[in-house]
Amino acid sequence: MKIVRAVFIDKYSKRHSLYYRLYDTSLAERWLSLTRRNQKEGKHLTTRFTNRTWQDLPEITESFNKLISKINSTYDRVLPQYEELDRDKLNDLHEEFELYGTRIEELWANKTYTEERHQQFLRLNDNIHLVEDVLKTKTRPWPSFAMLYDYTPQEYHMPITIEDKFWLRPALQWGKLYLGYNTLGKDWLKVEMDDDREVVERDMVMVQERFAAEAWLNFGPDQDHDLNLQRFHYWYKSLPEELQVKVPIHDPHALSLGRFILGELIIDEYFLSFHDKEEDWA
Repeated sequence: MKIVRAVFIDKYSKRHSLYYRLYDTSLAERWLSLTRRNQKEGKHLTTRFTNRTWQDLPEITESFNKLISKINSTYDRVLPQYEELDRDKLNDLHEEFELYGTRIEELWANKTYTEERHQQFLRLNDNIHLVEDVLKTKTRPWPSFAMLYDYTPQEYHMPITIEDKFWLRPALQWGKLYLGYNTLGKDWLKVEMDDDREVVERDMVMVQERFAAEAWLNFGPDQDHDLNLQRFHYWYKSLPEELQVKVPIHDPHALSLGRFILGELIIDEYFLSFHDKEEDWA
């Protein structure tokens, strides 16, 4: 059994260690090898926390618009800025992020690519997903807290195999460790959750085909496996026929619904010191 440790430092400079038990899978083993390679070479650890609620939205929106202003100051397209953010506006901004991704070679050829702007667009994508989670806290009693991390510069990847698809999970669970999506665009489950039909129209749904050392530590509420699949099927049925034919509904491997699971949190004395009934953590 292999165990990995995640160390957090809080605002009081106190360290907190969480331990994860990796599942005995080829996917987890290959992910671990990429992690060790990045650590051995001293790559920089980058993190993105989802630990905000809708009450923080004014502050987040202000920061969001400052980032867009920086992008607009050097980019040949003008990204919109909003006083208030909602799902449709976020979908429009995500389309701009996808468009930027398709233009990278063009920008290189025109000698207008800059690493600074590239990092700004990556931050824009992170902020879009942060706001999506923040907006959901208006109606959810338990926020979708999580932490995503990766190593930069990101150089090493491995392909997703058919065998790996056995470890796809369409429902997220508290305390589980998942592979980072590491793909420019949205997958089918995300498209359904956002009801982003325009992405389907443009044939821009992007299923994950490779992975890096990126990982996602989930502390959001447990989702229901059957409910998520039923919801996807109802969404598919609601599409007009010209969009239904674009959905590989009869090919589970092509759909790739969900996220790839790597392991699970170990409930040790650290957690039991807060609540001593181990069965309640399950």
